[in-house]
Amino acid sequence: MGLSSLYTSADALSAMSTGISVVGDNLANSNTVGFKTSRTLFDTVLTQVMGGSSPTDSGHGVEVQQVQTQFTPGTVESTNNPLDFAISGDGFFIVKDTSGTGDTSYTRDGQFSLNKNGSIVNANGLVLQGYLADSSGNISKSLTNLTFGLDSTGNLTVPAQATSTATVSVNLSSTDALPKVNSAFTTGSNTIAFTDSSGNTYTATIPAGTLTTGADLASVLQTSLNTATTASGTATTDTFTVAFDNASNVLTINNTGSNNVTLFTSGSTLTPQQIGFSTGTTSITAGGQAASSNVAFASGFSKLSGPAAGTFDYSSTTSVYDSAGNTHNVTVYFGKAVNSDGTWNTNNWNSFAVWDTAKPDANGNISHNYQYQQLGNMTFSTSTNSSGQTVSTLSSPTAAQNINLTWDSSWGVTSPQTVALSFSNSTQYASGDSSTSYSVNGNSAGGYTSFKVNADGTLDGVFSNGQEKTLAQLVLAKFNAPTQLAKEGSNLYAQTDKSGASILSTPGTGGVGTVEGASLEVSNVDTATEFVKLISLQQGFTENTTVISTTNEMFTTMLSEKT
Repeated sequence: MGLSSLYTSADALSAMSTGISVVGDNLANSNTVGFKTSRTLFDTVLTQVMGGSSPTDSGHGVEVQQVQTQFTPGTVESTNNPLDFAISGDGFFIVKDTSGTGDTSYTRDGQFSLNKNGSIVNANGLVLQGYLADSSGNISKSLTNLTFGLDSTGNLTVPAQATSTATVSVNLSSTDALPKVNSAFTTGSNTIAFTDSSGNTYTATIPAGTLTTGADLASVLQTSLNTATTASGTATTDTFTVAFDNASNVLTINNTGSNNVTLFTSGSTLTPQQIGFSTGTTSITAGGQAASSNVAFASGFSKLSGPAAGTFDYSSTTSVYDSAGNTHNVTVYFGKAVNSDGTWNTNNWNSFAVWDTAKPDANGNISHNYQYQQLGNMTFSTSTNSSGQTVSTLSSPTAAQNINLTWDSSWGVTSPQTVALSFSNSTQYASGDSSTSYSVNGNSAGGYTSFKVNADGTLDGVFSNGQEKTLAQLVLAKFNAPTQLAKEGSNLYAQTDKSGASILSTPGTGGVGTVEGASLEVSNVDTATEFVKLISLQQGFTENTTVISTTNEMFTTMLSEKT
């Protein structure tokens, strides 16, 4: 009688114990997020006994070949934490210590949070790895700690960004009439004061009355300027010609005399001078615009109230952000244009941008200071599509036009601020004037309120100013032999020679799964299956103890007979 049965059963008891320990670990972690169940792989042990011409192979028990992790997916459940991530498919989150120089670990546990330093960390303080985005939201391709810059108060914020582009799409009704007052204005007893190069100041009196055309305005101004006198009654020796172009709505004043004359400005000589007008109580003054300014608002534009009713057909208002994140309204006014002979131009529109430069005082009071800038004339064309429908499209301007927005110095912001304004997708149908869409870039400053992760792993910050900004992109690792990864504890795995090197991909690419935000992957432990395994292993353990007990009785009987 040999002792092999004792050794065989002893090995079996050790193997069964290991199996029971694995089952116990699985059941203990049935509620551990991202936990992957393990199974015990058993292997037979053989010894060969040479017995003459008929060798026999006798079993020498069992041994544990491997404890193998099973990376089958677990159920994904929703949570209330936006930094809870669940992987649907293959792959692992990548984490490192805060220095970013330690060993790399891998996990399916997606429970993360934002620490005081602006880093996304797990429960052990290891930092999630991924690709960071620049200030414009462009994703880099350099794996690094997902740590976001904090402001001086230790908060995650998005800084203010000035508007640089805007799009205003409108439908301008093809049935609109010419504005009631286009280039004309009603005068009281208004005066224009100007100084010649010799320092003589003259006053031109504009007679009271209603001027209904640009030609009327030009004629009255020309007469008034040529009959201007000094306070002592000395008449001007200069000769002025004033012309108005109906096509461009530009008023040109030219001094053909020997003296250079300054009109409406100080310290500069403007000959010829192209100007825009606004009315005042005692005088007609320049509107402070550039030399090419249009005079469509001549009769009704006030720096205190903006354009008057009847001087335009339609207006569309959008908000822009200055460099400090303050919002300002910019209104674009549209009016039917006329030809050089004074007739309507069916497909041509004048357009102007108007804004208020002033800032309210401490009590909320404001002394408005409206400014305007002429924009390029809008022209439309019509065509017939394949369905026989008439289509209206914007022929010009095809490129965005720069508006140079100026702000009062009390705002403490960049001025002028250039905004490229586009009228793309504007139309001219008879369906009435309307704003079909508008959009601007830029934003005010805002503090972090939440995160949002997309299926491709891009991580957007949600801020108190309503902005969503791409901050980073998660990166997942996969292995050719994931079952060969080494367990490190704390739901972490380490790369080994047998697992192969990690292969990095963004979610949804390269064979890795997608990522769900505000969700967690629960353990893949099937408790019913584990209890069945436990019963089977316990039975095996009991049976092998019986073998040991029986073998012991046999030895006892044998020894007793010898005595």
